[in-house]
Amino acid sequence: MGVAVADYDGNGMPDILLTHFTGESNTLYQNLGDFGMQDATAVTGMRQLSFAKLGFGIVMQDFNCDGLTDCLLANGHIDERNADFDGYEQHPLLMSFDGSKWQDASATAGPYFSGRYVGRGVATADVDGDGDLDAVVVHQNKPAALLINESERGHWLQLHFTGKASNRAGIGCRVKVQCQDRSFTSQLFGGTSFASTHQPALVFGLGARVDPVDIEIHWPSGIVQRMNAVSVDQILHIVEPESPGEP
Repeated sequence: MGVAVADYDGNGMPDILLTHFTGESNTLYQNLGDFGMQDATAVTGMRQLSFAKLGFGIVMQDFNCDGLTDCLLANGHIDERNADFDGYEQHPLLMSFDGSKWQDASATAGPYFSGRYVGRGVATADVDGDGDLDAVVVHQNKPAALLINESERGHWLQLHFTGKASNRAGIGCRVKVQCQDRSFTSQLFGGTSFASTHQPALVFGLGARVDPVDIEIHWPSGIVQRMNAVSVDQILHIVEPESPGEP
């Protein structure tokens, strides 16, 4: 039903996470580059956490900006008379990747996650303009939920794009943020989650990293844009240059 794309393992290549029916578990495909896509569902703990759920909307983002990927899932069955495993109304999930396995963080994520819903769409946006991502979850036959992110967070960068030769929203931009000790990569996708549209922005969680970073943007047009010594903890609006040599 749902699809999320992010570089959860930090190897610089986008991975794919799909939601599925109860008794099937979600499926996580780890991108190994020249070696193809590997099913990492079981080895990362994703199978055990999602086996009893019927998943729909899904996003992989670093909600608390600690430098590690989180995953928000809306769950809910499709048949009230024949609902199995976790039932017709199901608990949503918030999972956090600890570097080797996904951990269920729902119990500490707020009262919303203790409820049961027939969850469907999930979309992210920085609703309150504080730099991190909030979320909207749509439920069947119940009001939607607006989840304002009040996490204790690390340092961050939020990027917005205006295309010139590329599409206006910059969909398809691939971005690398280079810190002193590691790099973070992300791409602005369209059409992920389930029947949802996200705010077209990228948020990079940098953890405890406070030093300026270098940014490299690959626009869909083929233009490569570089920005050096960029201060963290700010929202940047980036316009596609006319040529690769422009900042």
